[in-house]
Amino acid sequence: MGHHTQTGRGSQGKASRGWRATRTLVTRRREIVAGAQVLYRQLPLLGGIGYVPAGPVLRHDDPDLARSLLHKLLELRKHLHLHYLAVQPPGRGEAVSGQLVALGFQPSSVELIPGASVLIDLTLDPTEMLSHMKRQTRQNIARGERQGIAVREGNRDDVRTFWTLNAATCRRQNAFPFPEAYFTHMWDVLEPAGYLKLFVAEYEGQAV
Repeated sequence: MGHHTQTGRGSQGKASRGWRATRTLVTRRREIVAGAQVLYRQLPLLGGIGYVPAGPVLRHDDPDLARSLLHKLLELRKHLHLHYLAVQPPGRGEAVSGQLVALGFQPSSVELIPGASVLIDLTLDPTEMLSHMKRQTRQNIARGERQGIAVREGNRDDVRTFWTLNAATCRRQNAFPFPEAYFTHMWDVLEPAGYLKLFVAEYEGQAV
């Protein structure tokens, strides 16, 4: 299963920030077996830049398949006149990672998409779900419940609440927050398709 940044709706979400999208595929016996969505744009002084977030996507973790697709990406880079092309393979994308350096890509500390996402199986019983978490996490959850913190599912109006909290976090960490309109656009693109949900934790009616 691919990351949402490799979907058409994912590229629509980035369009508000000036990114365009193009795609390249590898087929075998008329079936798509690998693909990548490249987001690209022109920047002053730098020229054309592009990146492949959480991609390429392969049907099988096959080094030969990864090499074929990466060669197509290099051809696409020339066609789009990109001075810089970054590829951030998806988690467990060993086949892709193993081919990048051999094809001339250089390791970078730049994080294109957050690498600390956590996937949780929501079909589990809550008790079993908690048992898979660290002890301190379980303690923090229990402490929050005792102190009266409640969590509810948010709606479009809560996007502003999320942005306000996110901007405050960015200021504390000396980071530059995206504008509120970016998150509102992401909601409008992804939420109707069921690709996005927002949850708000509140204490005495105040979002925390």
